[in-house]
Amino acid sequence: MLRTSGYPDEYGDITAAIPPVAAQLDQIRETADFSRRLTQNELLTVSGLGERYYTKGREFELIRTLPIPQELHTQQLQTRARCELGLFPEIGRAWVAIDCDIYMWNYETNDDLAYFDQIQNTVVKLALARPKPGVFQGHINYMLIVATVVDISLFAVSSIGHEVCVTPDAIYKVDLENSIVNDIVATDNGRIFFVADDALFELEYTDSAWFGKNCKKINRSTNLLQSFIPFLQPVAEEILQVCIDRSRNILYTLSVKGSINVYDLGINEKTCTRVATMAAEHIKHVASQLTKGQHDPSLFSPIISISVLMDFPM
Repeated sequence: MLRTSGYPDEYGDITAAIPPVAAQLDQIRETADFSRRLTQNELLTVSGLGERYYTKGREFELIRTLPIPQELHTQQLQTRARCELGLFPEIGRAWVAIDCDIYMWNYETNDDLAYFDQIQNTVVKLALARPKPGVFQGHINYMLIVATVVDISLFAVSSIGHEVCVTPDAIYKVDLENSIVNDIVATDNGRIFFVADDALFELEYTDSAWFGKNCKKINRSTNLLQSFIPFLQPVAEEILQVCIDRSRNILYTLSVKGSINVYDLGINEKTCTRVATMAAEHIKHVASQLTKGQHDPSLFSPIISISVLMDFPM
């Protein structure tokens, strides 16, 4: 109890202890494990179940739009099979893939449109990655990953200031053996992962003086024991998405039925081991419990996307 007037100060002025105690509590919060900061008394919390969580009026405001260059409008109308688009903020470029052609431009100035026509098959996914340390020469600061309906290729990218240059020929190319890539991610140290059909693959590439350039895809969804004993493998489900928690070196995949697999990449990002699997039915059950049964489990399906909450220094 805080000392008030009229009461003897037998234990000293307790109010003097408030600042150091508050500082200590802040220190505990800042240094706590991220998962503990997301819980209350070791229990997960839930938000968004009532009107009190939402503000009245507009919650989002449109700040800026990024127009597509006029030259591409005609090309988009002539799409025969597939059209994909996205951003590479690392190099300040927007991109559009129309069938087997790739276009890039500076979205800050909406100019410097470049045309890349070295792809022979329909493009399904594009990604940008940092190369592994020591594999390439210093002027190659990124790799353009191009997945088509037939193969997946890596192209060297040099980015200096506002200038971006992509090599016309692929450094590496791997056949996909009739698989279709659904998603691609890369770690900060240059490891490349992609999901195709019901498997998680890593694209392992090297460039040595003795053996030259070498690239292969490795199935990370199965281990050695499962490859010899097929019934130990989990039920096959097409994988739609893969994402990385860079703060904890954890990789997640989401299947078409809503199952989530968790892979540990190791402290130094040298491994890739599946450590947990959570079925969609279990996720729905847990979500319903968190809402104290106020919502039917069916409201928590289907799961169409997952996102990572990363632990950054506070």
